[in-house]
Amino acid sequence: MTARAKIVTHASSKGGLGGLLGYVYFYCSLVVNWDIAQILTADHLESFVTGSIAAFTGAGAVAGWNRDQPSAAQAERPVVARRPFPKMPPLDDFDSFSNTPAKSGYTYSKRSLDNIAQCHPDLQKVAHRAIQISKYDFVVICGNRTIEEQKVLFNAGKSQAMNSRHVLKPSHALDIYVLGPSGGTWQIEPFYREVTNAFKRAAQELGIAVTCGIDWKSFVDAGHIELSKAVYPDTPDLVIS
Repeated sequence: MTARAKIVTHASSKGGLGGLLGYVYFYCSLVVNWDIAQILTADHLESFVTGSIAAFTGAGAVAGWNRDQPSAAQAERPVVARRPFPKMPPLDDFDSFSNTPAKSGYTYSKRSLDNIAQCHPDLQKVAHRAIQISKYDFVVICGNRTIEEQKVLFNAGKSQAMNSRHVLKPSHALDIYVLGPSGGTWQIEPFYREVTNAFKRAAQELGIAVTCGIDWKSFVDAGHIELSKAVYPDTPDLVIS
């Protein structure tokens, strides 16, 4: 075997891509020079086969080792344990407004259902959830109003503006009348406060923005619940003609 063949065979026996390339170079040079006699010699054939196996095995081992090693970016990245997604507490414990039970047992009358049906779908959702968690029973006494009905209330001082959200279609507001332990009442504390809190809680659960008249400073309208103007603005096409 020539000195060059011995060097190539030695490199290949060590395994790896360098040995494989050495073999390719050596045997290609024999083919280019048409040195068929050397190609077919037993020594060359044996060394080619054994060296190729060693070279491929070594190259595969190196590739596998590189694949299993983390990259520089991965090595520098700190390992942060993934926190499990927190479970929402039961509804009984999710009351930021009062200690009312999660299930009230109250249901709406036909009158209330008819008035709720006149309201914006999001306000309907809030109303249907509020009755389930309210500490006191109540009736929805108003959904939509006509301009004439609003004018009467405005002139009587029972409404502070003609551009009420009741005159939108669908209505962006509703009015309630609370039924206390002794019957219907206009007493704000604790009755309207508790029912209004049920509406706030329902809106919070549903992700719907509402405004409650009980929180107004200039004119407290304890039984009034409306969708927030910031999220549900008035537009002329919604006004009832």
